[in-house]
Amino acid sequence: SDESRFTAVLAKAEQILQQYQDPGVQVEVVANAGGLDLMRTASSRHSDSIKRMIADYDNVRFVACSLGLKKLQERGLEPALIDGIHADQSAADHLIRSLTEDWTYIKI
Repeated sequence: SDESRFTAVLAKAEQILQQYQDPGVQVEVVANAGGLDLMRTASSRHSDSIKRMIADYDNVRFVACSLGLKKLQERGLEPALIDGIHADQSAADHLIRSLTEDWTYIKI
């Protein structure tokens, strides 16, 4: 949930998208735990940046951990995500699947 770290993540993701414009290059920003706050409509200061990146790049995807969202809901918090963000499985399952499909993982 570190604002400066998430700003760095967005900047790095955009740098990769600009540097590697090959259609085969895909970038995913995956968040879990406290990082989910940066993807939720109720708490993110990055909504406009995320929406702009989704609109500007066909090869970027933002993914929120579905288990983390469930935990937020159990605590009484609204888990609504910024438009265009996906949440179909846990972050761990998503990363494991991606790595088995030869994706490269960059932790920022």
